Amino acid sequence: MRTPAFDPWGYARLAHLQHKIGISAAQTIASRMALFMQGNLTQVEATAMIMEKPVAMVTGLQEAAVAMARGHGPSAMMEAALKPVAAKTSANAKRLSR
Repeated sequence: MRTPAFDPWGYARLAHLQHKIGISAAQTIASRMALFMQGNLTQVEATAMIMEKPVAMVTGLQEAAVAMARGHGPSAMMEAALKPVAAKTSANAKRLSR
């Protein structure tokens, strides 16, 4: 089903998702910097800091391509692209805040 190019609620959902990513990323960065400054940053965590980003981005690009192939609008494609990034940043923030 085709969706219109201008979907106000779609853009509102997209803005909320971007806000969620920003907050979670800030929490994750603060937690990791604290670990680094205390000398408690493990090799596994340091490697994850680098390797998780390309995986989330490729997954998001695949989801966006599927949304585009299904005829969804621009906001739905962006939302599909950002959902894996949001899931990863939220998981990191929760894991590191314990």
